[in-house]
Amino acid sequence: MSARPAYLLLALSAALALAPASHAQTTKAKAKAGEPERTSGVIAKVEADAPGKLRRLTIKTDAIWADWARDQASKGAGGSLAKAAAKGEQGIAAEGEPSSPDDRTVVEVAADAKLEVRYRSPTDETNSGSATPAEAAERAEADPAVAKPTTAGTPKTVKPEELKPGLFVEVEYAKVDGKNRVKRLIVVRPVGGAQSSPKQEAVGTPRK
Repeated sequence: MSARPAYLLLALSAALALAPASHAQTTKAKAKAGEPERTSGVIAKVEADAPGKLRRLTIKTDAIWADWARDQASKGAGGSLAKAAAKGEQGIAAEGEPSSPDDRTVVEVAADAKLEVRYRSPTDETNSGSATPAEAAERAEADPAVAKPTTAGTPKTVKPEELKPGLFVEVEYAKVDGKNRVKRLIVVRPVGGAQSSPKQEAVGTPRK
C-alpha cells in the first residue's frame, strides 16, 4: 500500500472516532443546561401579572433558616401562612444586613408549578422538610447517623396567592426562555419553640 492511501485511511478512521465523541459532548452540554437549579431564602417581593396568572418572586438568598425560624418561634408565629409571612417580614432574616444583588434570585411561578408546605426543625438545614409537624419532630429527634426514609405523609398544597413576602422557601427551577421558571416550591415552616424540642412542640397544641 502506498503512503497516500494509508494516510487517507488513517485520517478517515480518526474522523469517525471523533464524531460520536463530539455528539456526546453536545448532548451532555444540553442536558446540563436543562438541569434544575435550587435556591432558598426569604421571599422579599411578589409581583403578579394578573390574578391566578404568573407570579414573579424575588428571593433573598442570604437569609439564614435558623434566624428566620427563631424569629417565628420567639414572636409566637403559627397558624396561617399570612401570619407567618407578616412575622417573617419583621424578622432579622428578612431585614438583617443589606444584601447585594448577587444575594437575590428572581423566579417565576406558573400554573404548572408544584407548591407545598413542609416542616423541619429550626436547627436542621439538611433536608427539604417533612410533610407534617409530627414527622418533622420525629426526624429531628432521631439519630442523625441513621438514615430516615422519605415520609409517607401528604404535604399541604399552597395556592399561588398565598405566596407572600416574609415566607421562607426552598425553590427548584429551570431556565425557560431565559427566565427562572419554578418547578417545585416548598414553603418551609419550623417545628418546636425557641426553648423547646420539636417533639415537645408536636405533642402540644397542633398548628392550624
